[in-house]
Amino acid sequence: MDTRHLYLFTLEVEPLAVGEAYKDLPLHCTLMHRFWSELGPDELAAQTAPVFAGTQPIIFTFGTKEMFGPPDRPTPVTTIEESAEHTGLHMQLYRLLNGLGVTYTAPQWTGEGHRAHVTDRAEAAVAPGTQFRSGAAYLVEVVEGVEKTRQVRSRFEFLAAERDWG
Repeated sequence: MDTRHLYLFTLEVEPLAVGEAYKDLPLHCTLMHRFWSELGPDELAAQTAPVFAGTQPIIFTFGTKEMFGPPDRPTPVTTIEESAEHTGLHMQLYRLLNGLGVTYTAPQWTGEGHRAHVTDRAEAAVAPGTQFRSGAAYLVEVVEGVEKTRQVRSRFEFLAAERDWG
């Protein structure tokens, strides 16, 4: 029996409810693409919490509309302009996860290959050129079942967190 867990980390665009299971996550910025870990959700949250403890809210500037993913299943996204704060947080988390022995499902989209974006939803999208302040990150577990769900395991609030569309 496989005891590994499939996770991802997101930055808040729309709030998520800890303990809630979503078929599709509301608007969010993927901070770390999906990865496998032997650690349970509580242990992984405890190991990664220090990365987020001193983090200031991250201000995004939404960029261009693009299509990401495999050619047979392209996904509409809005890119996020690169910033030192976002890149620094991603790389700090990436190094910590590497030290924990995780296995990435698509290593080309992590580390130096990471491209910040928000996946557009039919009912919601963001406008290029606008700004947003994200005040939290989430640990999300992808759970296989009758339907694949994304279960929010932990929320990490940033310093002086404040939700703000600009």
